[in-house]
Amino acid sequence: MKIKIFSLFTLAFTASLALATVVRAHRGGHDAMPPTQPNTPSVLTVQLPTKMVDTLEAIHGQFTQLKAALADGKSSAVSSNALTLNQLVQHIVTQVSADQQGDVKVIADRQAKLTAELSRAAAAGADKAVSAIIGKLSTNLRSLQLLEH
Repeated sequence: MKIKIFSLFTLAFTASLALATVVRAHRGGHDAMPPTQPNTPSVLTVQLPTKMVDTLEAIHGQFTQLKAALADGKSSAVSSNALTLNQLVQHIVTQVSADQQGDVKVIADRQAKLTAELSRAAAAGADKAVSAIIGKLSTNLRSLQLLEH
């Protein structure tokens, strides 16, 4: 009888551990999802420059890192670089003159949407989609640089 009670206890304990693991994994999956709304603040990953010239330089450097992560096949690095790049683009809105803010906000909103798409595609391992979105990011960043001149 003692063995039967011990077996039932072991079975119940194992089942509760398995349930706790599934719940924890499910909850962690939702916490790790990228923001779906544009301009959603996230954890700051870089020190934001105070000058617009420095911000544009940081944007260029971050985009170079993003393309390198794609070439290396590092999906998580692609997502993190895209999020940092998005933070820099969102930051530059505060650095432009008042007459350019409307145009830059349009570019920043587009950047936020593309970043969310890129994060989802990278998480899904869709390499062709990631490459296509990075091409769109490149065009968007060129638009930003044209406004500078």
